[in-house]
Amino acid sequence: MCVLLAVSEQYVARPHIQEVCPSEGPSTGGTVVTVRGRDLGLGRDDVVGLYICGSNVVESVQYISSERLVCITAAWRPCVGYVTVETVSGGRASSSAQFTFTVGSEPVQHTQAMARGNERRRFSLSILNDTRSSAR
Repeated sequence: MCVLLAVSEQYVARPHIQEVCPSEGPSTGGTVVTVRGRDLGLGRDDVVGLYICGSNVVESVQYISSERLVCITAAWRPCVGYVTVETVSGGRASSSAQFTFTVGSEPVQHTQAMARGNERRRFSLSILNDTRSSAR
């Protein structure tokens, strides 16, 4: 009797964080943070830790792609620290840039990001309306 075993080996690179945006938020939490890089996980279940200044925010992680994760900061003490991602497939890596938890009461960057998004939508809508009116 012959037994054939198939062995599959897949190389997965260690995560690499290239950018953290915004780079600060209030210590009260609520800031939407985008982490961009390479090999940030094979899927949501592969991301087992996302730490901002030591605060694990993995429960709030939205997996966009292996190059982008989005999370929301939790309330944390005012401090400056690194952003670290941990995956089952590739291990752990920290950013070279730091995040700052400032003393504050509102996530200013979150509000500004939403306002920018609404402006883009209004701009896109006005282009669509211009196109429709010129086609008549």
